[in-house]
Amino acid sequence: MILTETKAWKNYKLLCSVLKRNNIVYQRNDRTMNVRCTVAGRDFEQQHFFTVDPNKMLITLFSPVPVSFSMKECGSLCSELCRINCQIKDGCFCADTAEGIIYFRSTISFYGSEIGAEHFGYMLSNAADVLEEYYNAIAQAIR
Repeated sequence: MILTETKAWKNYKLLCSVLKRNNIVYQRNDRTMNVRCTVAGRDFEQQHFFTVDPNKMLITLFSPVPVSFSMKECGSLCSELCRINCQIKDGCFCADTAEGIIYFRSTISFYGSEIGAEHFGYMLSNAADVLEEYYNAIAQAIR
């Protein structure tokens, strides 16, 4: 294994141990280094998908928003997402116009740095907070 694969695997195992230590049920794919978990939110169950990329040396969290949209709603939705993204400290909302889905994305690099357990906890709690805070505004933009 090359160094980045070793470092990626170490971070992947750390992510899984953080989820386990926090009693978060998760599914993992060791071959692709992907992890999926669900946490209870105030308004809806939140799905979170982590990917560990050994080539780019990135850990990315994707959290879909449980709404869908059509091209007819795309203009108002994208304007609202831009407004919201200017207010978010870490991460951003993205719209996949081909699939009609919206998701929150947060990324951290392990290039030249060590990732601690607290980074994963922060990524997950930040995503959960941001989804809760902006869910209603996003849902309103597509009505």
